[in-house]
Amino acid sequence: MPDVPLTPSSLCPGCGAEFSCGRDDPAGCWCARLPALPRDRYDAAAGCLCEACLRRRLEAAAAQPRLA
Repeated sequence: MPDVPLTPSSLCPGCGAEFSCGRDDPAGCWCARLPALPRDRYDAAAGCLCEACLRRRLEAAAAQPRLA
């Protein structure tokens, strides 16, 4: 088995799913490949979202106009 460093496991604050952060993955993390969520749609202190939750929140943000 190759000597592969383990990525840190996280729990998604949106759904509770366990996932591995891709921040140090050579292919990059999904959060870097997707558009950023508007600040009013995400609590950064809560931690990273899994890819599915991030995609759902992006879709919801796009479908729901923001009030100025």
